[in-house]
Amino acid sequence: MPAGTAWYHHDQPSSAVTIREAYFDHRGARHGTRKLSKSSRMALALTAACCELGKGKVFVLQPDVSDLSSRRQRLVEARAAFLAVPSLFFVPSTWSADEQARWTTMRPLSQLEELTSRSGVVPLSQSVLPIDVELSSEPEACPTLNGLKTATATIIIAPTPYAGLTQDMRAACGPVDVESLEFRCSSGWGPFQRWRRNDGLIGVVEELASMYHSGRAALAFFGSLRGRLIQANMAAAQAGQAYLLWHATEEE
Repeated sequence: MPAGTAWYHHDQPSSAVTIREAYFDHRGARHGTRKLSKSSRMALALTAACCELGKGKVFVLQPDVSDLSSRRQRLVEARAAFLAVPSLFFVPSTWSADEQARWTTMRPLSQLEELTSRSGVVPLSQSVLPIDVELSSEPEACPTLNGLKTATATIIIAPTPYAGLTQDMRAACGPVDVESLEFRCSSGWGPFQRWRRNDGLIGVVEELASMYHSGRAALAFFGSLRGRLIQANMAAAQAGQAYLLWHATEEE
């Protein structure tokens, strides 16, 4: 994939955002290529918007739960444990003109290497904003939030973007469904209009930065999030289940 790859497209008339799908060659892969995970693509798309704005970065804490293993029938407990660990987190920063120019000339996989939690860029003592994402390429009839996720902020791409505090979005949905463990706003998207971002991912990043600095959002130390991911891995291994794969791709 070449440098300068556009990770999202914002259709201004409809406000819809399309997150680019991408594949790359992977030695030993069953089909010769691997698909970049949703969380990895979202980190790249959001950080592209951060670069344009000149503030903030979004990092990948873990790939999608679909990356656990192909033996899905054995992974019910592991899936629940990993769902409780946020997939992304926002870190405040200020981009210099040189940093912006450098980022736009980097190849996508080099960008992603810098946005993984193992890159060493983020200190363990850094306060971060945990983020979960609900991503859909087709319009949804109503907002739906996974009740097992625990991040402070939620971004919905449906494909119109929404961004807000998870607890506020869940409150707008009403009680959790005890069977699906989902929060579903059966009345439609009306109650969610206050979180709608007609300005696309630029607006989403602005909202993330606002939440981080406002004092109204529960932040977490990066080290504590990393510890939760390690604990989920250990619990899965002790139960005889597979470790979370540490690559940034999805199983095909």
